Amino acid sequence: MLKEILTADSIRFAEGYADWREAVRVSCEPLLERGAIAPSYIDAIIENVEKIGPYIVISPDVAIPHARPEAGARAIAMALLKTTTPVKFSDDPDHHARMLFAFSATDNHSHQRALRQLARLIMDEQRFAQLQAASTAEAVLELIAGIPE
Repeated sequence: MLKEILTADSIRFAEGYADWREAVRVSCEPLLERGAIAPSYIDAIIENVEKIGPYIVISPDVAIPHARPEAGARAIAMALLKTTTPVKFSDDPDHHARMLFAFSATDNHSHQRALRQLARLIMDEQRFAQLQAASTAEAVLELIAGIPE
């Protein structure tokens, strides 16, 4: 499932961003380009982080920018923005991320397999280290292909 929604053209690399809002916008660009989200979806992510805090940072170094389906999700899709310099969602180092997996889903259930696979990748120390070191879309996709569904 994950390898079906995260494609080579939606994996991007950057040096870093001084502003987390800009990083969120850039991480969502492939979803917007594919028609998987409306612009309002990105605005909803930013508004939610401003109101609730950095809920999208699920572990040190990993954020999953997402919002509710009704905020403008049109399809199940994922994009990855890897940065060299961590994006700071707060002053707390646990809220810094160099991998932003922008994600959209049209309901609360159909995307669960993909998120479980992503969780397996993040929890596997060896694979996670390889993901952190990956410098090409092909390397990222190769790691994802090896994750059991």
